[in-house]
Amino acid sequence: MIFETYLMRVLTPMHVGAGEGLGYIDLPIEREAHTDFPLVQSTAIKGAIRTLEILRIAKKLDEKKKQELRDFAKDQLNIKEVDKLGKATLIERILENVKDDKLQNAPNSIKSILNDINNLANKLGKKDKEGNLSFVEARILFFPVKSLRGIFALVTCPYVLERFRKDTGVNISLPESPKFESECIVREDSIVTANDQLVLEEFVLTAKTKNIQIEDQSLSTIIDLKRVAVVHDDLFSHIVKNYTEVQTHIKVDIEKGTVEEGALWTEEYVPAEAIFYFKVISKNGSFITIPNILQIGGNSSTGKGIVEVVKYEKSSTR
Repeated sequence: MIFETYLMRVLTPMHVGAGEGLGYIDLPIEREAHTDFPLVQSTAIKGAIRTLEILRIAKKLDEKKKQELRDFAKDQLNIKEVDKLGKATLIERILENVKDDKLQNAPNSIKSILNDINNLANKLGKKDKEGNLSFVEARILFFPVKSLRGIFALVTCPYVLERFRKDTGVNISLPESPKFESECIVREDSIVTANDQLVLEEFVLTAKTKNIQIEDQSLSTIIDLKRVAVVHDDLFSHIVKNYTEVQTHIKVDIEKGTVEEGALWTEEYVPAEAIFYFKVISKNGSFITIPNILQIGGNSSTGKGIVEVVKYEKSSTR
């Protein structure tokens, strides 16, 4: 099994929702069932990449090629009602129905575009066929928490670091684990501690300095080790449950200029600076180029869910 590993840093608050909640938050984020840690479902990552690839192909279409694609969709793929479709929607419909044996019947002027669509279908899948790539959900690696010194700390725990190593083969060395909830491990050059103490929200922790290192220094472009604090597993579990960002929303009646009755709700967001990791698995060794910037989750029109993606350059085989 060949896979690539990616780190994902949240640049603006991200909401990948789990539907309506049963608690005080109306629209909670997605969480792992067994740990309650935040996660980003693989469908959200794959969908964001798929959309960008479709838009990339759509930019190649002028009006003539768009009409030729419409004719090909109707005559060769039996897709109905394509005359009023925009470029991106047309490509999406063809993507779901494209067939290898029909490509040879296409005009030469659109064969390269159809090949791009077919290659995308082979990698990401279509209506009647799985793709060669499998996306694994993004798991939390570091969670940002307000700190009395250094603005914020990137908090993690021994369980998360060990799971990261097992999942990806990338090692973040931790010479010692916190034995108590009142302890944490930081680097000697930490910028979030003072007088051997780390203050996170209402928690005052005794900070022990150790040499925390990342196996591959290329990942240090997205992980600021000077902010890293390794806390006890139980404290980390409490932090990721209680220190997400919760925003209150209303809907204003356009005529009255007042809040509509019942139009008050809360949404939960993963805060900016959180770092996740995910894997892309290939059945045939061929991968897709993932952009450095993606938009994942809801409320894209208000700038939510913008993330930075960094690839771990060493592909792995298992």
